[in-house]
Amino acid sequence: MDAPDTRTDKVASLHTKTTSCRVANRDLSSTTHSIIQLPIQLAPLIHVRGIHSSQHLWVLSRELTGVYRWLDQRLALDWVHRNIAALGGDPGKVTIIGESSGAGSVDALVTAPPEPIPFHAAIMQSGQATIYANVDALATSWNNLVKAANCPSDNVLECIRAAPVSELKEIIERQALYFGTVPDGGITWVDRPREKRLTSTEQESVIARVPVLIGSNADEGRTYAVGLNDTEEYLRAALPGGATEEVIQVLLDAYPLGAPGTANEFDRITRINTELAFQCPAKLVSEESAAVGINAWRYYFNASFPNTELFEGSGVYHTAEISAVFGTYPQEKATEFQASVSKAMQKAWARFAKDPNRGPGWETVPQLGVFGGGARADVHDSGREVLATMDAAYVDQRCELYRELYDAVSSAA
Repeated sequence: MDAPDTRTDKVASLHTKTTSCRVANRDLSSTTHSIIQLPIQLAPLIHVRGIHSSQHLWVLSRELTGVYRWLDQRLALDWVHRNIAALGGDPGKVTIIGESSGAGSVDALVTAPPEPIPFHAAIMQSGQATIYANVDALATSWNNLVKAANCPSDNVLECIRAAPVSELKEIIERQALYFGTVPDGGITWVDRPREKRLTSTEQESVIARVPVLIGSNADEGRTYAVGLNDTEEYLRAALPGGATEEVIQVLLDAYPLGAPGTANEFDRITRINTELAFQCPAKLVSEESAAVGINAWRYYFNASFPNTELFEGSGVYHTAEISAVFGTYPQEKATEFQASVSKAMQKAWARFAKDPNRGPGWETVPQLGVFGGGARADVHDSGREVLATMDAAYVDQRCELYRELYDAVSSAA
């Protein structure tokens, strides 16, 4: 008789934000058995990755190194693949999971994977790398930063390096500059990831055809909208290439003030940012994965509790799901329903990691797994469902408004 296989599954967490590192410091094994979690923590003090958008550095980055932080992640995954068996894990059952920009890293690994592919499944929480600002937009942010920092044209890089971090942070936040990663021709990130996914087949594929679990939170934009009270101004700054008056009016009409959950301009900007930057891209990535025969599941986190609020009415903000997924929410004032939601999410994530083709416990897209039942800090939890399933169309009604924009920025129309 063969000996039982005692090797455990492996979850590689790509944490690239200090918030993730702080609240995701516990592995899933305590409640979901046979899971080893090794976090890959890459947390730069300040994100000015678009620095490589300047022409001379772009050439250097593309030809010699690829994207530095993603090369580090590939090396880390290589180490995991070579050494996890010694820790009781199975190198053939590695699942990569990331949140926010970490989810972007996961998507970049899926669409431009190392050879051989060192993972068998991917989880993306509140992020992706398929829909992104183009290189011109990144270069514009870089040029605006250089100008605001009063750097001479013949000594730009040294000037930025010498500038106080607090000064750069203030400029970036005041001008809402965006510094994303520049595609490097497939070394670590393909130039047109959406196209590569859409043309993938079982016989021929550039991307890793692994099962995907992707999702978002109900109020992702809540923290991003703090201090903003002019939706038209926000749209002009947020939409690549600006926005015509016609487009702005269409969006304003689609998010009318006075509608449920949209009492004021802050609420409206929150809702637009949530759907434009997180929810609708998650819909697109999951559905286009499914369209080419890749098993894809989608979740929607919709719960806020008194002991996890950042400020009164912060709702289900960006990163709010992390403490639920890892069970690291504050125990003080925790509710029974909060504990149940956390356990359900941990169970779903672990189930997916152990047998990704079986899924996390609900049907593939367009079905949506909704956690939390709309719980809010100032409302009683009674009668709410920990996990419910529904057709995603119920929450995605406005996503088609952004289809043309996504097609334009991804060059995959």
